[in-house]
Amino acid sequence: MSNIKILIACHKDTALLDSKILIPIQVGAAGSARRFEQMLSDDTGDQISAKNPMYCELTAQYWAWKNLEADYYGFFHYRRYLSFSEQKYREDRWGNVREDTFSDAIKEKYGLSDKQIEKVVTSYDLLISEEKNVASMPGKATNVYEQYQYGDSLHIEDLDCIVSIVQEKHPEYVQDLKEYLNGKYTCFCNMYIMKKELFHEYMEWLFDILSEFEKRSNLHDYSIEGRRTPGHLGERLLTLYYLHLKRTRQIKIKSLQTVILFHTEPALQGNVSPAFEKNNIAIAAACNEKFVPYMAVLLQSICEQAEQKNNYDILVLTQDISEKSKKILSLIIGDKSNFKIRYLNPTPYIQGCSFYIRGHFSIETYFRLVLPELLPDYKKILYLDSDMVVLDDVAKLYNESIDGYLLGACYDADTAGLYNGYEPNKKAYMDQVLQLKHPYQYFQAGTLLINLETFRATYTVEKKLQYAASRKFQLLDQDILNKLCEGRVRYIDMSWNMMVDYAGIRKEQIITKAPAWLNEMYLEARKHPKIIHYAGSEKPWKHPEMDFGSVFWQYARRTPYYETLLRDMTLASIQEKEEKRKWSRKKASEGPGRTPGLKLLEPGDDVFLCQDVPVIGAESVGQGLFVDNAALVKPGELLVGKITAHPLRESDALLFHHCHDFGVLLGIDVIEHGESQQVGQAVMDVEDHGKARGKRMHTAHETGSHAAEIGGNHELLPVFGEHHIRGIEDLAGKLDGLRTN
Repeated sequence: MSNIKILIACHKDTALLDSKILIPIQVGAAGSARRFEQMLSDDTGDQISAKNPMYCELTAQYWAWKNLEADYYGFFHYRRYLSFSEQKYREDRWGNVREDTFSDAIKEKYGLSDKQIEKVVTSYDLLISEEKNVASMPGKATNVYEQYQYGDSLHIEDLDCIVSIVQEKHPEYVQDLKEYLNGKYTCFCNMYIMKKELFHEYMEWLFDILSEFEKRSNLHDYSIEGRRTPGHLGERLLTLYYLHLKRTRQIKIKSLQTVILFHTEPALQGNVSPAFEKNNIAIAAACNEKFVPYMAVLLQSICEQAEQKNNYDILVLTQDISEKSKKILSLIIGDKSNFKIRYLNPTPYIQGCSFYIRGHFSIETYFRLVLPELLPDYKKILYLDSDMVVLDDVAKLYNESIDGYLLGACYDADTAGLYNGYEPNKKAYMDQVLQLKHPYQYFQAGTLLINLETFRATYTVEKKLQYAASRKFQLLDQDILNKLCEGRVRYIDMSWNMMVDYAGIRKEQIITKAPAWLNEMYLEARKHPKIIHYAGSEKPWKHPEMDFGSVFWQYARRTPYYETLLRDMTLASIQEKEEKRKWSRKKASEGPGRTPGLKLLEPGDDVFLCQDVPVIGAESVGQGLFVDNAALVKPGELLVGKITAHPLRESDALLFHHCHDFGVLLGIDVIEHGESQQVGQAVMDVEDHGKARGKRMHTAHETGSHAAEIGGNHELLPVFGEHHIRGIEDLAGKLDGLRTN
């Protein structure tokens, strides 16, 4: 077996593959106050670690040159790897293959096993990242020289200095240098693998040039990025060396695609053990960056109710919470010795799974499904939704016995009311799709005391995820868990998951249709709730006057996010008022005999709904039509669903602004995830795919443009404003056959 050493340059603690070839090295270790365990460091032996702010990953290459013995030397980054797969994969506009994070599937896909790496490496003298066409990238550069010239924080005189040095010291490279700088192609990121002889030759050549550059240049007044100039110049010199070898020597060279990973948190690797040896109260919550201020309120309430005798092990399931947000959340815990908060990224377990997402939900809701696999050293865990406030010590619930059960949970009186007739098609869905034997035993998944041991013994992660991706479940993972756990649930007091009276209809209109014993249970829980659950799209950070909204703000005032929450609430209020004004102007402009694009809804009107959801102010709504192949909807054509309630409130006339899943009378619903889109001058706060005359509209995220998939043809539509499409009129003539007033 050949001695292959590929060093992975790391400036932060990161997830890594289990490999004897791929070896992590901490770069800039001489200037770091923290040492990363199980990593080499570039500040031992003969080294230039202190120059890392200028030389970047080149300090690892220098260290390997002086201190490491190998037959092949290679260099990657903590989130950039070369692909050893024989298959070519789609690249972004920067020439990178994009992946979310590490997983066994990713390792196999890109041939990152030691066996495959050795097979490829030993067949060549030099392997290098594929050349990228700078002229095809964003910006105005037409060649490599201009690409450096227009680079942010770079100075063209530095590249000119390198040109002079090469001309003086290595005239045999001049031909290659001219062709290279005037050409369109270059290799980025200082990533390569070389045979020992070539590597040592390259190091001598490279550092001789950079040493001379240091003597002739002055980076004192450069920005932080500008001081990285030697690292940037190293990329160009690597390409020059490679092109010179290709022209002058008979050696075997192979170009490889670059794979970039966007989430490489260290918690992805290895087992996570309980934080405390005794009285460890394990609590999990799922959250994304957008939801952090609201989860902070949950964390604040847990801390205030906690008893000193217990130890609270907080595990946040996330794929994108920033380091800044983590530091702010840590302020809530402060110096409490009985609290510890850690962050886990479950995405490797669900990567490749196609889960249904709608409305105000996000992919994070599915994270709880893989807790048994994510926490193999834990016996049980208390899972809480992040839109909750805790009013009692959760240790009391955690210490409840769930031996012999898959989990402990609270009955869902809301779903029982929907099943009993409030939502006409709910019964058919639960009976025929979920096929629950005892539908009134359906539980709400916001509070779950999960028996991790029993779950691991009962279901493999593959079986769970296969079922989860098998169809579009109305209530997503909650439906899934109810099916998987049926008959093996211990029901706990509903006060541990008291759902608020959503939109003023849950308590008086929905739950009253549930069996009397469930209604009584819910009313009792409201008297002395231990956990308040703001379930539904109506949230206290937008509507503080809502049911139990004041309790949320009671705890919010004591979080570091109080001012942020106030600002966001104020902006939401201003936006809502502006939407009302726009609607009023729209109505005033519509003359007699004109078919309006949208209209106020009144009792007896039909409405096109994307999902079976409660509509604010309406007593009942029929099943909506939201299918993969929606029927064509023409102007003036109405779809099923009767509004049979009392006259709608003024706010309801905004096409149910607080309802996240709905359509419009014309069947046009142009939506971008996470954005408020205007269609026909009516504002919709929605987060689901819409339909345009039966055609699916979606966002082309990489280009920032909207793409319409029409009859198998893809047509780019321009972005209006800040990624908003304003009015149906903006779409007229852009979608084949689409016409409206």
